[in-house]
Amino acid sequence: MWIPDFVKRMILNSIIERIKEEKNVIEFLQGKKTYIIMCVGIIVNGMFAMDVIDQKTLLMLDGIVVALGLGSLRAGISKIE
Repeated sequence: MWIPDFVKRMILNSIIERIKEEKNVIEFLQGKKTYIIMCVGIIVNGMFAMDVIDQKTLLMLDGIVVALGLGSLRAGISKIE
């Protein structure tokens, strides 16, 4: 199948732009992931305290937040070594 050159350039440029945007997001999140996870945990537990979510949902979300927190902590420790 023949694809015109300008279409190929458009596709490649959009892919390059997306990669640049992802790099910017990754650079922005550098060193902030643990704090973001902590804020999510505070919000989830605050929602439980205000009876927005029930205990079953809280336990599920806390499990996810704890796993993410441990993962980010482990990643931070491995960068130090």
